[in-house]
Amino acid sequence: MGLGKTIQALAAAEVMAQEFGVERVLIICPTSLKHQWKREIEKFTRRDPTVIEGLLPQRMAGYREDTSSAATVSRSAFRVPVHSSSSSSGYPVPRSRFVF
Repeated sequence: MGLGKTIQALAAAEVMAQEFGVERVLIICPTSLKHQWKREIEKFTRRDPTVIEGLLPQRMAGYREDTSSAATVSRSAFRVPVHSSSSSSGYPVPRSRFVF
């Protein structure tokens, strides 16, 4: 605790955005920290974060409809069927996202 891991991850995302054109970031974290990450993203960056939550159908819709520059999702909620047809890779997360 208190080692600056959150700000380092956000700084890395911003460097990836500036240097490599990454437009969207997906943060996968424990359920209890999703909203904390959202607050930290709002506090330290100019990104507009979204929390993806709910049952699988709501999460799938959230991934498809999300236009924010950052999203947070819990580790358990990110477990999705590999056979999902939402993208060519089998995952519902758009390829344009950089995942920490």
